[in-house]
Amino acid sequence: MIIKVLFLVSNFPNLNEKASGLFNLARALSLKKLGCEVKVLTPVGFTPSEKFVFPIPKIKKIIKYIRRQNFIPKFDRIEHFDVYYLKWGWLPRKYFWYSEVNLFHFFAGKRIYKVIKNYAPDVIITSWLHPYGTFAKYIKRKFDIPIISILEGSDILLYPYKFRGINKISADYLNHV
Repeated sequence: MIIKVLFLVSNFPNLNEKASGLFNLARALSLKKLGCEVKVLTPVGFTPSEKFVFPIPKIKKIIKYIRRQNFIPKFDRIEHFDVYYLKWGWLPRKYFWYSEVNLFHFFAGKRIYKVIKNYAPDVIITSWLHPYGTFAKYIKRKFDIPIISILEGSDILLYPYKFRGINKISADYLNHV
């Protein structure tokens, strides 16, 4: 029996950044080698870096960034994997990090549900606790699919010190998965 895996991962190679998320590509390749079928959902952010906005907005850089992100297709095949690029935006994380999952749901939720419905994965694997792991609360409302979230990197090393609300986010995740 082939296990169908759906990755909802923070980074994956794309036209603009071929080296983005190579660790997730390696994970997908390893699962494929074990006989799993893997499809990938990966976000493409339209919110420019704070360095382009503060202290003085750099309009040309903001426009260039948005155009570049818009060039990424909604779907591509990378290393024989179907990759769905989910375009979305967020508010300044310093103040609205906890609410980011709701914005992710607003921008990408319908598309994610459509892929899940059509693909019918046996398991969903997310990287990063927030917003992708916490998005599990929305998935669980519609589908009875096991979800595995990988907490790594910034989830552990940076975000607890940089953003308020990590305890609330962690509790929210644990209550829904």
